[in-house]
Amino acid sequence: MTVLLVDDEPIMLKRLRMIVPWDDLGYSRVLEAQDGVHALEILAGTAVHLVISDLVMPRMDGIGLIEATRLLNRDIAFIVLTGHDQFEYARRCLRLGVRDYVLKPIDTNELVHAIQAAERETIHPSSKTDHGVQGELPSLSQIWARLRPSSNEIITVVALAFPKSLSHVMEKLPTVLAQARDHVRTITARQTDECVSMFFVGSESECTRVTRMLEQRLQPLKPGVVTLTSGSAHGFASPQLQESIERAGDLSRNRRLFDGSNVSVEKDQSVWSKESNRLIEPDRVRGLEVQLTAALLRQDRQNAGSALKNLIDLVVDSAPDYRVLEYALSDLVMYLSAYTTRGDLNVSPRTVSALLRESVTIEDVYARMRDLIEDNFLSPRAAANASPVQHVDAAKQYIEEHFSEPGLTLPAIADAASLHPGYLSTLFPQYVGKTVVEHLTDRRLDHAVELMRSGWNRLTEIAEASGYRDPYYFSRCFKRRYGEAPSSVLRRFRG
Repeated sequence: MTVLLVDDEPIMLKRLRMIVPWDDLGYSRVLEAQDGVHALEILAGTAVHLVISDLVMPRMDGIGLIEATRLLNRDIAFIVLTGHDQFEYARRCLRLGVRDYVLKPIDTNELVHAIQAAERETIHPSSKTDHGVQGELPSLSQIWARLRPSSNEIITVVALAFPKSLSHVMEKLPTVLAQARDHVRTITARQTDECVSMFFVGSESECTRVTRMLEQRLQPLKPGVVTLTSGSAHGFASPQLQESIERAGDLSRNRRLFDGSNVSVEKDQSVWSKESNRLIEPDRVRGLEVQLTAALLRQDRQNAGSALKNLIDLVVDSAPDYRVLEYALSDLVMYLSAYTTRGDLNVSPRTVSALLRESVTIEDVYARMRDLIEDNFLSPRAAANASPVQHVDAAKQYIEEHFSEPGLTLPAIADAASLHPGYLSTLFPQYVGKTVVEHLTDRRLDHAVELMRSGWNRLTEIAEASGYRDPYYFSRCFKRRYGEAPSSVLRRFRG
């Protein structure tokens, strides 16, 4: 098993290593981090069974680390270390599902007993559910039983959906949640990679204040926010919660692509409608599809691009909604598939959905769709049309030739592969199994190990020759990949 020790004092980390018989307790790996951010980087890429963490640390404290770990859906046992004057702080950690806390100065026997108890609970988990971030919606009766509202309190549910995965907001969200807990009692449940639901119990004014605070603090991250409020456990049902989460996701995606648009098409409302000037007439859509198809048959890239842009602009001007855009572009792909003469198509509405999830702006959507259409629906010509795998191979070859250059960028790699950077980002993982950045990082770190093996003995020179200007960042990447510091690996090669 693996244990992660987190403390901003190197002396304390060294003492924790020395006073505990880790091998006897079954822990073959002992990792260290000096703050919550560093610990989170390790947890994101390493299987850890137990975390022993101080509470007060720079950048991200112990509570922030626990919140962030729960948001990552990592079922890891936590033991916190605290001083006598931080007792109430430690109790808050217990409500987040922390297994135990140990007072400073540390008693070795007490710490060992806490570790043994955490190990037993990991192997034979109890039926209890923590009050931290969970991986699924708790039932309303569970919420009511845990938060126990009084007669003058209400229960409020806030569904948050972010344009990117939760890792993008991991440093900010735990801090905001900690501020919310100063006013109301909370349970937080992660729904998907982008969605979180929070359950608040407090007075009506407190719940309103916390909800507004969340919206204001998280506004730069452009979340979709949907709020439900009830005075009893039966005031709303689970289907309503799920619908709120879906609505939050729609709002978030709309804010990402349509600059704050709150338009949302109901599930039972037709996307194509002549009765509503907020939606799109089908004749206009079909006309643009015909224009685009005719341009492709003529090998006319310019007019094909213009027809595609007009279709996207039609959605932006008439019904700026993520679902409408997804439907329109999926319909376009199906229409083109019916009329193309190519037999090697590998594109479907699912491809469009994936493309939209990766797009950051409407301009990005247009560039990716243009590349997708040109690659899949233009008739092959003698030397002009490379297959997707050939584009990927060109990108890999360029990385192989230039990975040691610190200034190497995704646009430069995409240009060498004759693709838009956004489309290369979508295409590359399909053929390589990892992103462009992950492939580049792996190649650089492999090269660093090769240099160590061949006799290089200065880490700054190894980092620079492997494409890293910053030796500290090189060390972090190296530890994330191999689980140990480059200096340790270098010492082994020296013998």
